[in-house]
Amino acid sequence: MNRAKTANRLDVGLALTLLVIAWLMALTAPDELRGPWDLLSHGARSWTVVVLPAASLATILGIPLGIVSTLITRTHARLITWLLEILGGFPSIILVALLRSLTIQSDYALPISIIALMAVRIPETVCYVRTQSLRFRSSESYLATYALGAGPARLLFNHLLPSNAPALISMTFINVGVLTGIESAMAFVGLDATQSSWGTQIGHAIAQGHIRETLTPMIALMATLFATYRLAETARRRMSPNTMRPTDG
Repeated sequence: MNRAKTANRLDVGLALTLLVIAWLMALTAPDELRGPWDLLSHGARSWTVVVLPAASLATILGIPLGIVSTLITRTHARLITWLLEILGGFPSIILVALLRSLTIQSDYALPISIIALMAVRIPETVCYVRTQSLRFRSSESYLATYALGAGPARLLFNHLLPSNAPALISMTFINVGVLTGIESAMAFVGLDATQSSWGTQIGHAIAQGHIRETLTPMIALMATLFATYRLAETARRRMSPNTMRPTDG
């Protein structure tokens, strides 16, 4: 049991260390590229400028949209469900590629890239919050409190969000991991808003025949994915009030 706890703490510590290093590299990225470290720094800066805002906005906007979708009329709720099904079923990488290809040369390439990535993950966040909201509204505690005069919006925001905070935090980390992969794939094919991401570096190295130069950005990319998914799993398991933890003996 102690060995498992120690291993888990080491994994989480490593994941946090990797993300902190990426953040520090982004802050200290030089204007000129002189070596492998500078390439990593520019890739980290691209990650913090594009991926992190998109993942955070997907969660921040998805929560109120999911709750509001349960408070409107059935006609509007069906419309929202229909839109979510379309966005969720449409291949995300094609959606991002389409929006980026139309704006890659414009002055709005960066904000459009963030919006495109955000749109990929908003449907899942909205669907999760909407499902939990509908389930909560049918519970006895909600009906009893509602009978005492509390409004449905207040009940949902005050009682639903705290109980689902672990899952939402975990979903945010998952959003970061998923969008990191999509962003790198788009950069690899030349649709990079910052022209400095790890995917762009891998693509340039392969195009020039310098296969060895792909090793550094690939390691950075894999380390970032490991860190985000590891933290997502830890947040889900450790913060959930329903998690049963075995005791020694």
